[in-house]
Amino acid sequence: MSGLGPFISAKTDHLCGGSAAALVEAQPLEAPVNLARLRSQLGVQDLESQVTEYFEGLREPLFRYLVGSFGNPAEAEEIVQEAFLRLYRSLHTGDKISNVRSWVFRVAHNLALDWQKAKLPFGTADSPAWDDLGRINVASEPDPEQAFLELEQARHLLQAMQRLTAHERRCLHLRAEGLRHREIAVIIGVSSSTVSDSLQRAIRKLMREVGRSA
Repeated sequence: MSGLGPFISAKTDHLCGGSAAALVEAQPLEAPVNLARLRSQLGVQDLESQVTEYFEGLREPLFRYLVGSFGNPAEAEEIVQEAFLRLYRSLHTGDKISNVRSWVFRVAHNLALDWQKAKLPFGTADSPAWDDLGRINVASEPDPEQAFLELEQARHLLQAMQRLTAHERRCLHLRAEGLRHREIAVIIGVSSSTVSDSLQRAIRKLMREVGRSA
């Protein structure tokens, strides 16, 4: 997955008319430096670094959530990029975001829902993808029998996950990424008690389905 640096740099150059370094170089030595403009550009550079740091820390869990809950890695990657570009725009306009992780997950979640409304639903990760992963694991695993057993366990888990409702899957994926109940509630747009109930139902269903296949 590519980084956000080129995207953000292009937007900061457009917003500020070039980099702070270019501004300093363009000033003759005897001319007074426009301190207000320089501070503004340096602030944008700080913001770019800040958003890039958020991106590097959150892109993988966000990508996993989108693929696990909505499917299609290519579309999930585009949504991740768009979510962080929106984060940059919001911070650049002075919006105060107290919990960046929840904010980014909520924006990406809503973007994925909008994508589903505009196109055919693309579901959760499908069986062929798991089969491809399994072949790679078997080929690289020194104990093919153990690798096959692990693949079968993963397949049973996938089948159990597919029997959950979309809401239960999303709650479960978000919780697996370390988000708290109240954060999940904000992202999905429900109450914390609803999240708790959904997680308990999902876990009971998974335990029941996996137990049947044992």
